[in-house]
Amino acid sequence: MKSLPTKAISEKGIDYSLLENIDKKIKFSKIPIEDTFKAPNLIVWENIGENNFPMFFNDSSFSFKRRIISIKSLDNDIELLNNVLSSFNTNYLFYKFYFLTTSGETLINRNNTFLLKDLRNIPFVTENIYSAYDKKIISDVINYLEDFFIRGENSKAVKPIQQNKFEETISNYGQEFANV
Repeated sequence: MKSLPTKAISEKGIDYSLLENIDKKIKFSKIPIEDTFKAPNLIVWENIGENNFPMFFNDSSFSFKRRIISIKSLDNDIELLNNVLSSFNTNYLFYKFYFLTTSGETLINRNNTFLLKDLRNIPFVTENIYSAYDKKIISDVINYLEDFFIRGENSKAVKPIQQNKFEETISNYGQEFANV
């Protein structure tokens, strides 16, 4: 069986040309269940991405190393796998928000990764259930909190409000606060 190195997956896709033979001298400390590596499955790079999750439907069997996860249907239900993939694509901002606010790994040391346990705990969203208020919170967390963790004191979250936008910003804040 071939193996997918971590460098072969990105937000844009999987580069199958980088599949490599497993060195027979390698020793494994923990061997996952073989079905984990068998297609069909979803291959996920443990990264929240910039514009979408690096999650891809896969119909080729191969093994992989750290930071890559397989989502497998026990009865090879391709429709289920496509529904999961569609949910992550459609609700990208919600899932990114969820990882940013709940994962102990995401944004630690300016890191965009998450852990398998984070993925296992994420709520599966099948429809658009977000209010306008929810969308604003999600947007603010992604645009300000993420920026703050990455840039620290140089982030837009700690910069003063521009004088020509001060009244509009405070008025908007007051309206949103009153709506809660």
